[in-house]
Amino acid sequence: MTASRGIGRREALRRVGTLAAAPLVSGYHPLVPVQQDGAWTTKFFDAEQAELVAAICERIIPTTDTPGARAALVHQYIDLILSEATTERRAAFQRGLVPFAGTDDARKDELLAEIADGAFFSDLKELTVAGYYGSGVGMKEELGFEGRTFVTRFDGCTHPEHLEWSPPADE
Repeated sequence: MTASRGIGRREALRRVGTLAAAPLVSGYHPLVPVQQDGAWTTKFFDAEQAELVAAICERIIPTTDTPGARAALVHQYIDLILSEATTERRAAFQRGLVPFAGTDDARKDELLAEIADGAFFSDLKELTVAGYYGSGVGMKEELGFEGRTFVTRFDGCTHPEHLEWSPPADE
């Protein structure tokens, strides 16, 4: 009988690192948990709504020289957030999607322009931006953030008017 030999520190770190990186390379938004069968399925939207949200989000953050909202899987993020949202927020979001159903890209653009000052657009835009810049695509490809940085020194505020501040004296 041979003695069982444990894995070394490097191998353990490699395995843990592989598990941590899997969502980033597996086609899922990093904040959306991988589901049991290995394929993403909606939690809140039906399949048609998920595709509609993906198309609308791509209108807000389109593919240019960097990937857009669809490539960042923002629709998956929005689906997750809304699945955990209040009933009122979910209902308001679904009402906001109704005018977009069955429209072409030009009409989607017109509708987005028409609702630019409304509550639905504000919520949609907030979710799109949060989902995009919280994704690997947004952080790495758009912002160039690789995550291996740390602050060695923090100088605080450098505005001259703030350098003179001191806490109020106890009375």
